[in-house]
Amino acid sequence: MMLCLVVVVAACAVMLAGCDSGGARDPAQVACMPLPGGAAVPTMAFRDFLATRPRPAEIRARYGEIAQVVPDDRATRAPRVDCSRFFTDVDVDGKVIDGRFG
Repeated sequence: MMLCLVVVVAACAVMLAGCDSGGARDPAQVACMPLPGGAAVPTMAFRDFLATRPRPAEIRARYGEIAQVVPDDRATRAPRVDCSRFFTDVDVDGKVIDGRFG
C-alpha cells in the first residue's frame, strides 16, 4: 500500500514539473506581470534593466515580445492591460529612462 502511494506521488510530481516547461523563461527576461483586473506592472528585473539606460534597440533585442512605442511613434489609444506594449520615455541622448505599459 505504501509503495503504491509513493509511486502515485512520484508520478504526480513528475507530471507537475513538466506542466509549464514549454513556456518557461529566465525570470530576468520577463518584463512585467499582469495583475488580475488591472494594469501590467513591470518586474524588478525589467526596472533594473531600465536603470542601465538602454537604447530602444537593446530593449527590442532583449524583450522582443513587447511592442515598444518611442516618442514620435504612432500608436492606437486602445487600452491594454497586458504586457504587450511599452511606451518609453527617452532622454536627449535617445536612451530609455522610464516608461509604462499600456
